[in-house]
Amino acid sequence: MNTVSVETARSASVMSADSGWRDFYRVGAISAFLFVILNIVAIGLDLAAPPPVSGGAATLEFIASNRQAI
Repeated sequence: MNTVSVETARSASVMSADSGWRDFYRVGAISAFLFVILNIVAIGLDLAAPPPVSGGAATLEFIASNRQAI
């Protein structure tokens, strides 16, 4: 019987410690969701207006001609 009360007290302290991390888990989940959404948006923009393959001058001309997309 004494062991049960020790185990119950131990599980209660673990539950209270884990509930303190709830906000961190929520922030992590929101961050992961935003990461996925923003990567999908970046892929869509890359498909809509693909950048030039090589060269600094070509990149600058691309940026100048596609101001709406960037």
